[in-house]
Amino acid sequence: MIEQIKELFPKARYLEEVDELALQSFLFYKSKEGKYIALPKEGVTEREKHLLSLFLTKVDYSFTLYTTEEKEWSNHLFHGHPLKDKYKKQPSFQMIHLKGDHLQSEYSGLKEALTYYFGTEVILVFEKPDYAVVILSNTKDQEEMLEEDQLSEMIMGDFLVNISIFFGRSICIYDDAIKWFKLEKELFYNAYKLCPKKTFQAYESIPYVMVENDNDDMFSKRSLISYVFAELEREEDLFSTLKIYIASNFNASLAAKRLHLHRNTLQYRLDKFIDVTGMDIKKFSIAAGVYFTLMIKESLKN
Repeated sequence: MIEQIKELFPKARYLEEVDELALQSFLFYKSKEGKYIALPKEGVTEREKHLLSLFLTKVDYSFTLYTTEEKEWSNHLFHGHPLKDKYKKQPSFQMIHLKGDHLQSEYSGLKEALTYYFGTEVILVFEKPDYAVVILSNTKDQEEMLEEDQLSEMIMGDFLVNISIFFGRSICIYDDAIKWFKLEKELFYNAYKLCPKKTFQAYESIPYVMVENDNDDMFSKRSLISYVFAELEREEDLFSTLKIYIASNFNASLAAKRLHLHRNTLQYRLDKFIDVTGMDIKKFSIAAGVYFTLMIKESLKN
């Protein structure tokens, strides 16, 4: 195959023959045999690109650098391919969405920076050149880090790009990854449209998506409720606990009294919510999103 292509494009070569620093200067195609073929962008006309696409599959250059695990996640999230069981080893994972110009061209450096920041190897995949998703396992250890805007500041400083970051909630059911990826992306885009800032956490974005969408869209509302309350959706006692706790201005003693609960029981329920979702209900911006969703849930009963 490569010899035939070289007759038309003398500078064509296999991927392993290309220096990583030069990757951005090449177009990449995948042959039927699964080989990655690289052609220098310069000198390839649109007509020739169309001709190549008839018998080769064009791929983004960052995909050629992906680990096997990243390729599996990319195919799963963006193309609907099943995720193999061996990639579901951790009890939960979190998706962190990154939006910024030309992020894909910084794949290697960005992945190195993210690995340093989180203190663990990350999975980094791109839906578009300006939209990436980080898959992070065992998120509980990262809770303190996610409280601040350090990540966006670090990326802007290192790569000189304007970036906005959305931290999704902890997800325990891997088969829901595609569904929640799409919902988180919708939350992110709507929140950024109305309030362009550097960092969003999942639940603080909820009011924005309801403002932008049709209030009669029952499917969106029910999906939002399922997302916010995760595997706790059927625990009615938890809903009343969260509602009264927030309405009591985060005063645990007052909320316990109103609910006729021991304070330890109240704290247990709050901790359970935080453990399952990875979202700190004691933060006002997150609590506001939860309270908003509770109101939506009650409206659907009427």
